[in-house]
Amino acid sequence: MRLIQLLGAVVIVYGLSYIMYGLQQLFGMAGYRADMYVIELNLSIGVITFVIGIGLILAKEWARIACLAAVTVLLAEHLFFLAVTFMGGMNPTMQILNVIIITLLFLIAWSKLTRSAVKQYFR
Repeated sequence: MRLIQLLGAVVIVYGLSYIMYGLQQLFGMAGYRADMYVIELNLSIGVITFVIGIGLILAKEWARIACLAAVTVLLAEHLFFLAVTFMGGMNPTMQILNVIIITLLFLIAWSKLTRSAVKQYFR
């Protein structure tokens, strides 16, 4: 199942982007001062999605279920942040990009990982 391995690789890259952004915030290289809970949230999301991506590549059942849960929670989170950005009068460009990316991951994950033929691939 090349598609599952490709999805796993995409999830790993997505997780690494969160880790890098969290580290930039932690060391003050993000261009603004972030609260510690925001930094911890970004680093946590990064590590969790990185581990899920590895699990998808290894075709683990827990990773399939975790991926479906993670993309659902991340979509809700990014929609919330988009609403907060609009209400706060801030530039929504990055939030819109985040919503588009996670929506694509959400649609791909839910359309592929819930098929019975694909479920048999996981152990």
